[in-house]
Amino acid sequence: MCQALMDFLMKDEIEERVEERVEKEREEVITDNIKSLMDSLGLTKDQAMDALNIPQEKRQVFIVNLKG
Repeated sequence: MCQALMDFLMKDEIEERVEERVEKEREEVITDNIKSLMDSLGLTKDQAMDALNIPQEKRQVFIVNLKG
């Protein structure tokens, strides 16, 4: 029984880490898309995020990524 509980907890931890990694990669792809629009079309970061339909409440994450 103890092993089953440990396996269950480990599965949850692995799933959580995978979800975090997927979200991080998604943010990296969107950040790259913003940069690409800024470079190729000369858009501001706000114009690029508008073009990508990024909601206002999520933009701070990408603004931080653009600086880094």
